[in-house]
Amino acid sequence: MIFLLTMKRIINTLIILALVVFFLYLFAKNLDIEKAKYYVIHTRLRFLFFIFLVYPFIYYFRSLRWRQIMGKEGERMKLIDVYSSNILGFAINYTIPARIGEFARAAILGKKTGVSTMFIFSTVLIERILDLGAMVFFAGIFYIFKGYAFKDMNPTESSMQFLLKGSVIAFISFVVLMLALFLIYLLKRKVVILWEKLCNKILPKKMRNGAIEIGDRFIEGLISLFENERKIAIFVNSLIIWFLISTGYWIALFDFGLKVSFVAIIPYIVALLIGASIPTPGMVGGFEALSQMALTGFYRMNKNIAAAATILMHLSLIMVTLMLSIPFLIREGKWVLDISKYKKMKEEIK
Repeated sequence: MIFLLTMKRIINTLIILALVVFFLYLFAKNLDIEKAKYYVIHTRLRFLFFIFLVYPFIYYFRSLRWRQIMGKEGERMKLIDVYSSNILGFAINYTIPARIGEFARAAILGKKTGVSTMFIFSTVLIERILDLGAMVFFAGIFYIFKGYAFKDMNPTESSMQFLLKGSVIAFISFVVLMLALFLIYLLKRKVVILWEKLCNKILPKKMRNGAIEIGDRFIEGLISLFENERKIAIFVNSLIIWFLISTGYWIALFDFGLKVSFVAIIPYIVALLIGASIPTPGMVGGFEALSQMALTGFYRMNKNIAAAATILMHLSLIMVTLMLSIPFLIREGKWVLDISKYKKMKEEIK
């Protein structure tokens, strides 16, 4: 058993390293390193620092929405505790691979409040669905105003077709996902019974209880969302979060000669979301490759300038998160740095 767990960890590590190498290769391919280095060092930074200004507010609205999603359980929580767990989770995500920070957020908040860690983790999953929904909403706005946006963007023909088809596919996929989640909510008791039977039938005995519990807590989280009296506030906060994220990058890119309408920056933000979803430490590789592809393909930015912009924006995002996390790390204590318990939680869920 120990041998199998060790092999599993080795394989996971190798997969993550392979992803980092692959995406960094795509990023560095045909890149003039000296020119990219020149732009990193000599670009006059006037707007990039807007990222440092806007991200504390982004984490505030993320924490506010997260507490709202948790319904009655969230009402009993102090917002400062939710904010602390949130910022520490994101800081861990940016330094440790495999999205361990998502489990850390749930574990830290669970210990602070006494609420079930599994329930809190289920709301983290729901948060991700809401983030996807907000981006699909913005993608819909882009699709409506695509004629206006394309005048600013000057995308390549292949990029234009990708944007148009991708927007439609993303919208249809999200509608199907939401209908499926609503059906699960309506049939909640039957789904729980079906899930328990499925787990008992196909999973090893040691994994059954954990899998059944996470399924139960996920449905509990769905109920909390669909029956939440603050559904409108949750949706509005989701839009505010992604509006602030989009605004931060939109303004930061002024330093690199990209001055387009706000609507035209939406495809770039969607590309970053895809890159950020790749489970590498600090989003290294995925962020770089997808950012550069979007800047060169959607806006025809010089590849070396696009590389410099990507590196500086990624560093800014990590720096502002780590800087914000320091006072909360002091507040919570060294125990939050015990990564082993978050990894154990992830393995138990899996």
